[in-house]
Amino acid sequence: MKNTARWQRIEGVVDIAELRRKRVLVVGVGSGGSTVALELAKAGVGNFTLIDPDRLELTNVVRHECDDRYLHRRKVDAVAELIQGRNPEAEIKTVAKDVFELGGRLEELIAESDLIAACTDVEPPKQLINRLATSAGTPAVYAGVYARGTGGEVIRCGGGREDPCYACVVSVLKEAAPAPVDPAELHYGAVEADGSAPGVPGLGLDVRLIALLHAKVCLLTLLSREQELQGNVLLFGNTAVEELFPRPFASVLVNVAAQESCLICAPLRRGELPPAFDLAAAGASTH
Repeated sequence: MKNTARWQRIEGVVDIAELRRKRVLVVGVGSGGSTVALELAKAGVGNFTLIDPDRLELTNVVRHECDDRYLHRRKVDAVAELIQGRNPEAEIKTVAKDVFELGGRLEELIAESDLIAACTDVEPPKQLINRLATSAGTPAVYAGVYARGTGGEVIRCGGGREDPCYACVVSVLKEAAPAPVDPAELHYGAVEADGSAPGVPGLGLDVRLIALLHAKVCLLTLLSREQELQGNVLLFGNTAVEELFPRPFASVLVNVAAQESCLICAPLRRGELPPAFDLAAAGASTH
């Protein structure tokens, strides 16, 4: 990069030249997604596509990387400005639309990306991203924060034919891991009658801890150092949660295998196409 002084304190820690060539698709640039995008830019990622239909409102700023100066601006434009303030040479595409409005363009954006950071806070977009990313073979990292910021999860899907997809992992977690909260109270994945995410209380710093972990898993994936994770699911507790996190700041690493019963990735392994995406059933299990 032109201004080498900007990067001298991370030289040797990451391969800056490699990261400069990478393109990351960030879906959702709210409280978590804005942190993921900004941290990847600070690490040297050189190309971004940001997708989010919303504008920054007053209720967002206590948890968002953007402050009052960005009020009522589109989140994608505000976050793009933050990225350029830390990494002026970064190239950024902004898409101020819902993923379900993009049609074939979303497939193109996923195919041209080296990684997807799924930071959306509702489940149907995650299911759509999973289907398209799995078909394209694009790695994707998903994250969710539990209600009131008690903790969260980061799920890495490698994109290879033998790798589990998001639907695989979620089905296993539902069976194997104790639910940290009532599913109806999940911060990410809960949906109001109009399809929007509910405004759930929680400290910005608790959301940010999960977002930082999300960004780190994205970074290791971009650098082909995912073996350092020793698992494809990270559960992290900001506070103690009975049967899951015995103490504050406890973490659990899990390695979930591809599921032969999966309706999304199992057909691809057999050389078949998965069933067409059903928006009405997107929030339900795909197994």
